[in-house]
Amino acid sequence: MEASGQPLTDSQCLIGGAIGGAVTLWLFAGVVFPRLRLGFSWDGTSRQGSAIASLAWSLFAAAFTIVLLASGLHYSPITSRGWWILGLGFLAVAVAFIYDHIGKET
Repeated sequence: MEASGQPLTDSQCLIGGAIGGAVTLWLFAGVVFPRLRLGFSWDGTSRQGSAIASLAWSLFAAAFTIVLLASGLHYSPITSRGWWILGLGFLAVAVAFIYDHIGKET
């Protein structure tokens, strides 16, 4: 399959937004239910993430979902600032990563 370089259609954006909404809810559930939290460690052991990390990942997924839905609905106030919204979500994940891994024992 070759990359065609075509932008996403409206229906693809809306389907992606629906899937992103489900992922957002699952990630947000990790804030309340610790067994649903994602984990990461440098040494290969599966260390569970914190509630703050789960919240940051759910905010990033929500930002991605909002940008996809706005793109599918042609809502220009959000689509014109989509990269800023995603950048803020990524910044939240980076801060949560630093919170979880800097200064903690391995």
